[in-house]
Amino acid sequence: SSPATRGPLDLRDRHAVRGPRAASRPQAPSARHATPLTRRAPLHRPAPDPRPAPGLPADAPPPTEPEAAGPSTPLRGALRGAVPLAAAGLVANAANLGVTLIIARAMSTRSYGAVAQLIAIFFVVSMPGSALLVGVVRRVTQWQHSGRLELMAGWVRRVRRAGVVTVLAVAALALAGRGLVAHELSLPGPGGVTEIITAGAAWCLLCVDRGLLQCARLYPALAVNLLVDAAVKAVVTIALVLAGLDQAGAALGVLCGVVVALAHARLALARAPHAVRA
Repeated sequence: SSPATRGPLDLRDRHAVRGPRAASRPQAPSARHATPLTRRAPLHRPAPDPRPAPGLPADAPPPTEPEAAGPSTPLRGALRGAVPLAAAGLVANAANLGVTLIIARAMSTRSYGAVAQLIAIFFVVSMPGSALLVGVVRRVTQWQHSGRLELMAGWVRRVRRAGVVTVLAVAALALAGRGLVAHELSLPGPGGVTEIITAGAAWCLLCVDRGLLQCARLYPALAVNLLVDAAVKAVVTIALVLAGLDQAGAALGVLCGVVVALAHARLALARAPHAVRA
């Protein structure tokens, strides 16, 4: 039939017109065929093996993690370094007291007074030693923290060389002026003046090496160094005073103690692999 005589579009014509649009349009699934949201599958962990680890007995306890170091670890380290030094200091002071009692009974009043004056000279001359020790510790510690360890050996070598030259110069001046010093202090004689002044200068050089021992954390060696100084000084002083040298023997004993302690400190630094070698 012609289009003029046709009625409304029949069902086939409607599907023919709507077909392409319906094919290009996505159709939503029906409620009955809709799939639920995807869920994450639970993780399946393997069950622990009840058998013991190889090499361990069956009744061995499970391994535990090492406990962290408690706050007492720095305190223990400090005590480990301070106790030997404190004990060595007490022994050295006790030895000095014993030497004083022995030589006081063996010497006259004037000679013992001369020994006291010579010891006072030693304290005055050796006073820069404490400042040198603190300066060495600060300088070396700063280089250790900044990683400039290559500067230490050369600096220590120069300081030691300058110290030896200074000690020799002081000894020469003391030898030249011992008569004047003895006259000004009203000493019985010039004996012991050169020795005690040289010992004070050498003590400053010893303080440099003791500062290096402290920077290297060689506290046992430093404690032994204190004992070596006290032991040599006590033995030589008592022996020479009892031999009749009086104040000269006491001064020579102090010098021998400082020199032997200086040699011991150099040897301890040379034996330590992490210490300064110059």
